[in-house]
Amino acid sequence: MKLTIAEKKENPLLQRTEAQANLLFEGATPKTADVAAAMAKALSTEVPNIVVKRITTTFGKQEALVEAVAYASPEARKRFERLTPQEQKAIAEEKKKAQELMQ
Repeated sequence: MKLTIAEKKENPLLQRTEAQANLLFEGATPKTADVAAAMAKALSTEVPNIVVKRITTTFGKQEALVEAVAYASPEARKRFERLTPQEQKAIAEEKKKAQELMQ
């Protein structure tokens, strides 16, 4: 998987950097978590600060356009972004385990 940043724009009002990148891959489209890790490396930030908005592929090609944002801090991300369904599910599972331990 090879990721190259095509466009990068600072947005100081929302404390984030908005980026578009070209992604070359082999096989199936990479998972969002893998793309977030590659974006974090390319933008020199940590993975929890990255939100992948969209991965757009073209039928039959092994390339994609990635739109993502990198927040300045986890607090800024929490203030401006909603939780993803995967994050909501993880939180629900943690609550369920905590309740089971309490009983």
